[in-house]
Amino acid sequence: MKLNKLKEIVIEGNPEIGRLRKSMEANPLLRVGREIQRERRKVGMTQKELAKKMGTSQSAITKIENGVRNPSIKVLQKVADALDGVLTVKIKGNVF
Repeated sequence: MKLNKLKEIVIEGNPEIGRLRKSMEANPLLRVGREIQRERRKVGMTQKELAKKMGTSQSAITKIENGVRNPSIKVLQKVADALDGVLTVKIKGNVF
C-alpha cells in the first residue's frame, strides 16, 4: 500500500485529525508557511540554506513555516528572491 493511501485511510478514519486539519487550513499564517515550505523543498533547499540566502536565522524560517511568525511583505519578498521565485498575493472570496 502506498504511503499517501495509508495517510488517507488514517485521516478519514479519525474525525479529530480531519477537524485539526481544517482548523490548520483556516489559519492564514500556517497556509503561507506551508506554501513556503513546499516551494523550499521543491527546489531542494534546507531551512538553513534558505535562512543564509535571506540573511536570517534557521529558527526564523521554522517559525514562518509553522505559522508562528507573521512575515512582513518585505520578508516574503526575500523568501521569493531566495527561492528564485515571484511573490504573488491572491485574495479569494467565498464561492457558493
